[in-house]
Amino acid sequence: MAVRKKALLVENIHPSAIALLTQAGFDVETMKTALKADEMASRLAGVHLLGIRSKTQVSREALASAKDLIGLGCFCIGTNQVDLDGANGLGIPVFNAPFSNTRSVAELIIAEVVATAKAQRWEPVEVLRALFTEESAGRERSALATRRAAAGFPTGKTFEAWSPAASSIPAPTQQALRTLEWVHRRENLVVCGPSGTGKTFLLEALGQHAVEQGLRVAWFTLEDLGVLLCRHRADDTVTKAIARVLRADLVVVDDIGLLAVSQDAAEGLYRLVDAAYEKRSVAISSNLHPAAFDELMPKTLATATVDRLPAHAHAQVGQTSGDSIRLTRALAVKGVTAMN
Repeated sequence: MAVRKKALLVENIHPSAIALLTQAGFDVETMKTALKADEMASRLAGVHLLGIRSKTQVSREALASAKDLIGLGCFCIGTNQVDLDGANGLGIPVFNAPFSNTRSVAELIIAEVVATAKAQRWEPVEVLRALFTEESAGRERSALATRRAAAGFPTGKTFEAWSPAASSIPAPTQQALRTLEWVHRRENLVVCGPSGTGKTFLLEALGQHAVEQGLRVAWFTLEDLGVLLCRHRADDTVTKAIARVLRADLVVVDDIGLLAVSQDAAEGLYRLVDAAYEKRSVAISSNLHPAAFDELMPKTLATATVDRLPAHAHAQVGQTSGDSIRLTRALAVKGVTAMN
């Protein structure tokens, strides 16, 4: 008769884990409280999977004594309570699912891997390899979601919905921009043209693509920069605030020229471009060519800003033109006619 695997879940881990692991062929033991150091060795005897939360401390010695342990799940924020070097040295994968909605995902993944391993009679090394693969994929998905949320994109548009033929920017230029080599070289991009010709769409799609490639992006309007400057001027922390913004690899400033520019917004744009010079990439969309920025802001600030933007630029200006894409699509709706 085959020996059933054993799972130990402590600190009130979600009940669904019990059902899933039982269904996968585990004998599941649960505890409402944390495991204490002096009972760790005896409790882990014969345990194959251990699920803990924040109050259980798992030392190298405890891991070494758990001869049958093949996986450890930390269903809490962080893994500080586990000796990760010890676990790594013993070949024990450690999973971390910090929030309630991801705990259930981690529990499902472990249960599914173990169920598959049992059905296909995998060797222990194959189980570990599958768990590591799932853990890596999960971390990548989580990191992507974090980068995307931190960027603050306005709509979520990506290149999946982008039509290269609808843009007046030459196809070779579009292809070069999508490589993101200009971001890695810390070059700048200015896309200017009439409203509705795809400037914001292109920059957001490039930003989303950058995030998917592991880069950090920060999205601002010119008004956002003005608010940022005003908020931090009171306590003289503007420089620190700009430095935090430039933790991103690519900073996008959208829709310059649509509205009148305040002194704070103009200064915020200058400070950003100046601080990013040769250190980070800045991408700007504008209804006006940069040469006309002095129509929007004080000439001194406009000149200083424009002087720094073209330097080291991949595409100094990508000019969009033609009819408004949004207007064209709106007029295509049945029953809508243009008023000439």
